[in-house]
Order: sequence, then C-alpha cells, then structure tokens
Amino acid sequence: IHNENENDNEQTKDTALMNDAAPLSTDANKQFCSNCHRFVNKWSFDRHYQHCVKQFYFCASCKKVIKLDELDNHNQTLHRELKCKLCEEMIRGGKQTLLSHQKYECLQRPVTCRFCQLPFACIEH
Repeated sequence: IHNENENDNEQTKDTALMNDAAPLSTDANKQFCSNCHRFVNKWSFDRHYQHCVKQFYFCASCKKVIKLDELDNHNQTLHRELKCKLCEEMIRGGKQTLLSHQKYECLQRPVTCRFCQLPFACIEH
C-alpha cells in the first residue's frame, strides 16, 4: 500500500509539472510561442519568434496580443484607474471595468422602482 501511494504522489507531481509547462498542441508540427500564446509551425518558429517579440506583447490581464506600438494606449484605455461619476469610487481596470461597476455594482446606480417605474439610486444615504 505504501508503494502505491508513493506512485500516486509521483504521478500527481508529474501532472503538476506538466501543467506549469508550455501547452502542448495536438498537432506534432506546432510549437507554442510564449510571447503571443499561439501555436506556430515548428519549421517557421524561429523566424516567427524573432518577429513576434519585436512587434507584439501578450497582455495577461485581458488575454490579448497587443502590438507594442499600441501598448501605452491599451494600458491607458483598459488598465488604468478611473473615477466612478456616480459614487466617486476609484475603479481599477479601465473603461470596461468601470462600465460594469456602474451597471451592476455601484450603490448609486439608478434602479427603476417596480411599482412607480421611477429611477432611484440603488442605496440612498
């Protein structure tokens, strides 16, 4: 019984190591690019990678590949802190996160009364 448990632990460690490594493709002719997170033909991988690191950046926050010359604009638009005009709270994550906050989370967002159909703040002070 002791040996079986050791084997199970070894397999679990091997699986964990494989999960931390680069993803494997079902196509043996493809290799994972750690820069753009895409699978590329092995025969052109070196040429792809040299071009890729000079031109692109993988944004881990939004899981998108961004051109390096658009990176500053991307970060300013999608990843900076913005102030909610309804509750004055600083929201980190850019415009999409702010819009989501204002629509679903903000305590000052307008909510329509189901009886009179008039809009009120979600929670009034």
